[in-house]
Amino acid sequence: MRCSSKKLLSFALCALLGATALASKKDDKLREEALKDPKKETKKKGKDSGKGNGKNESAKDGKSDKMSIPMVPGHDSLGLKIPVRSRDDGRLQMLYTIGLANLPDNDHMKMVDARLETFADDGKHEMFIDLPNSIVDLNTRIITTEQSVTIKHSEFELTGQTMEFNTVTKQGKLGGKVRMLIYNLEEEEAAKPEKKENE
Repeated sequence: MRCSSKKLLSFALCALLGATALASKKDDKLREEALKDPKKETKKKGKDSGKGNGKNESAKDGKSDKMSIPMVPGHDSLGLKIPVRSRDDGRLQMLYTIGLANLPDNDHMKMVDARLETFADDGKHEMFIDLPNSIVDLNTRIITTEQSVTIKHSEFELTGQTMEFNTVTKQGKLGGKVRMLIYNLEEEEAAKPEKKENE
């Protein structure tokens, strides 16, 4: 019984922090091809214009839009808060709280002493991700860190030495020494009715 509950929570965690979606990898590949040969991308857009299933669909749902940051490249910002809202209804999806932020270029943001708070579709708090030192790719909206990271959820706490987290899909992966602490597992097991020996 104890083992099965752990497996259930682990499965839920894997769904939350699974591998990055294939769609975002495909978008990255298209972006790389466009950088190599801009004319090729223009031709593709011309062919797809007028069709309902063109390459611009991902831009409509906000997955390929570049993240807008109220900063000037090369200058530090202290105590920065960046809310991320849904395009459709304006509801809060994420909140970045950053101790020190810097844009080394137009495509990346360095964060020191940052906390990312995520929210569910109903507006309720999902989890906190504490990042001592990390980088956000503003095009893909993927956060990477090579330092210890802590993820706090109401049912568990996760720590790892490295992390890659897609803020659009809310999926990612932890590396290095990964530790998981599950809250109230013993209480949950005690509340379950015991099976009879004959069953």
